[in-house]
Amino acid sequence: MLSRWLTDRRFLPLCLILFVVLRLGVALLFPVTPVSDSAFYVDRAREMVAGLGYQEQGHPTAYWPVGYPALLAGGYWLTGSMPLTIIALNLAAGLATFWLLGVIGRRVSIPAAGIRFAQLALTLYPNHIVYTGQALSEVVYTALILGGMALMLREPRLANLALAGLVLGFATYVKAQTTAFPLGVLIAMALLERANRRWSLLAGGALLYAVMFATVLPWSLRNAEQLGHFVLISTNGGPTLLDGNNDIADGGSTNMYANPALKPLIYSLPVPFEDRIARQVEWDQATRAAARAWIADNPGQFAALLPRKALKLWLVDGEGFWAHEGQYTAHATVLKGLRIANQGFTASFCCWRCRGCGPGWPGGCGRP
Repeated sequence: MLSRWLTDRRFLPLCLILFVVLRLGVALLFPVTPVSDSAFYVDRAREMVAGLGYQEQGHPTAYWPVGYPALLAGGYWLTGSMPLTIIALNLAAGLATFWLLGVIGRRVSIPAAGIRFAQLALTLYPNHIVYTGQALSEVVYTALILGGMALMLREPRLANLALAGLVLGFATYVKAQTTAFPLGVLIAMALLERANRRWSLLAGGALLYAVMFATVLPWSLRNAEQLGHFVLISTNGGPTLLDGNNDIADGGSTNMYANPALKPLIYSLPVPFEDRIARQVEWDQATRAAARAWIADNPGQFAALLPRKALKLWLVDGEGFWAHEGQYTAHATVLKGLRIANQGFTASFCCWRCRGCGPGWPGGCGRP
């Protein structure tokens, strides 16, 4: 029955209506106050609109990448409403992701039923739904990454790889780790290419990275001027590395700044904790050095943590619920149930896909 519905001409319009209704419904009926990362993004966006530039506590900053706060600032300048900006930006990015699933699916020869199944899964995905009303970069970043991938898969190759570099350059403004993403895709594409086309793909990859870094370069030069050091995108790499590599590391975040057990480590660093914003480049360097020293001194423990880190990163799902859990404490039981349902949704979708039984997937039985 599902296979028949997925190929019905009414599927796409009804699925899109459901996509919008679910996201607007949750965002409007259960608004959340920005906390943690989202509070940082909103505060920086308001300051940029006020003409203060990208700064924190009076100091130029690059602690978090500027891309998402800059998008919020643009929307806030246009609308005068931060909640409206957040919802509109995330909803537009979500719809772009919905469309790009179809674009990429067709370019890698996934049958129509398989593409529509993926679009239906995205529509019903609880974690994606609850992100819509939050000032978090994940939904926008997903759309940018898929846009870059869609261009990488499009012919003619060189021109579109250059355009992909531009889109992925903008994605790097949102998350610095984007710089590693195209390399993995290019390697996969090279393995699938005929030998006589791999050299052209190599040249296209070099062009992609050249455009990508040229797109990021103005920000890097700004950092060099205002921070006194050449910083490609952001200065939070060191703190993040140390957060996951220390004496109490368990494979997840150790909440480095708030955990009393890590105070001796934090206060032993050569940069005073209270100067971490004003001297953020030095703080980044100091925390990175401390993390690398711990890894060098504890190679066995570091290696043992790698599987746990991978499991916590890829198997546990539901980050979009954190703000709701903190704000709607009276509904803790309901939110816990939704978390469990979300985890089950993710696991069942992955298992169904891995079995090759999704409708219309190559090699699948086609029986939902």
